[in-house]
Amino acid sequence: MGLDADLSVPSGRRHDWASTANSSATPMATPVSFPERLTARTPVSVWARIVGLATSTRFEIEDTMISVFDAYDPVDIPFAGALDCDGPKASVLNAQTRIYPTKLALTRVNKVFRELATPYLYECLICDRQTWWTRLVLTLRDTGWGKYTRRVEFHLGEREVGADVFLVLACLLACPNVRVVGGFNLARLMTVFPPTFTYHLSHLQTSIAEALAICIQYPQIAAGLRTMELYGEERRPSPLPLIEKSTQAIIHFPQLVSLTIELMEYQNADLGLILSWQMPFLQALLIKFVRMQEDDFRQPIFHGVFQQFGQTLTLLSIQVEHRYDALPPWFLNTLLDGCPSLVGLVIDASLMSWSLRPGQIAHPTINLIGLAHFTIAGACVPATTGKTYESVLKLMNRLYFPNLLHVRILAPEAVQTFMNVEQMKETSKGILWLKAWRDHFAKFGTRLENCLGVDFFTPRLRVSST
Repeated sequence: MGLDADLSVPSGRRHDWASTANSSATPMATPVSFPERLTARTPVSVWARIVGLATSTRFEIEDTMISVFDAYDPVDIPFAGALDCDGPKASVLNAQTRIYPTKLALTRVNKVFRELATPYLYECLICDRQTWWTRLVLTLRDTGWGKYTRRVEFHLGEREVGADVFLVLACLLACPNVRVVGGFNLARLMTVFPPTFTYHLSHLQTSIAEALAICIQYPQIAAGLRTMELYGEERRPSPLPLIEKSTQAIIHFPQLVSLTIELMEYQNADLGLILSWQMPFLQALLIKFVRMQEDDFRQPIFHGVFQQFGQTLTLLSIQVEHRYDALPPWFLNTLLDGCPSLVGLVIDASLMSWSLRPGQIAHPTINLIGLAHFTIAGACVPATTGKTYESVLKLMNRLYFPNLLHVRILAPEAVQTFMNVEQMKETSKGILWLKAWRDHFAKFGTRLENCLGVDFFTPRLRVSST
């Protein structure tokens, strides 16, 4: 069986277990080795399906930003940032790291298993040791196994040097079907890609200006993208060698479903660049401000984003790294009115003050609300953040959100606190306060959850955290 053979189980094909049993019961049957039994008595297509299941994880290879609808993997909690509120993004790579020994072991069973397991072994490459990059590139090039690679993660540290650029370029050229590239500024690398290179990217992570330049120069990239993570820059970059940046360029993203934008300076000016983009199927929009400027939430550019793309959104997230206390009145109502199909909403507990128009439904279809930057330690200070948290939780009710089923505190800090007995003593007031709110929500059929997607005070939490 060749490496390019169809690994799916043919429909309607069944193994004759009766004939197998009769043959094994023959008194003079000749003993056969395990590899012979493997290939002679069980269809290879069945073993191919088994190998696929044995090498699978709960995350897809191309997952880049897991939404608030997905819970964290408990194994990743000790390694997560205390205030990581983007969802279990790192779990994708951690799951691949944990399954790698299984993939490697399967390739060593016999020749048939090597053919079956090799595509799974090379589908995700995590390059964190520069000493063996050259060997990896040569292996991918000489064997042709790079055609199985769909994701490459480069861990370069803080700086990219010339030798790293050369090895990354050589690696990607050996992987013509790569879909996700992480840990490297792919936009700058595209300036030296040969014109014959075929792009099949489903994910792009770069600056807003460079994404604009790339997608104009290479419209086939924009046509295939499903997710983008873009960030603004502290200072205006020098013009790219790709093309001159045009702020009025109309770019088509026919498959884009998730867009994350991190804004540093020139915030709404950068945000306004996407107003000329066409994203008819955009479902998730995540906006992160590093530091808010005065009246950023009041400007027409900001609200124009929701007027243009809000109709298709099912997930909306707005976060601010540094505390901000100047939200306009009924600001949340304004956003929700422009997004009628929302199912999930993430709001930042460090923003003040969230308010809703009294006595009316804020949104009829939202069933999950995630709270970013919401910590147990903050709940222990009733005069400051505790008061803020209480005002936020008062908005989470069936009057405003009649379909609300889950209120999920996204920060892993809540789970990490329960894993540290001494810290629990220091934050006992906050734990009691959250327990009171948990009981309050339960009366209305709404569950208060942590980032694992479970109740704070159930035995399941403590089992999964140990």
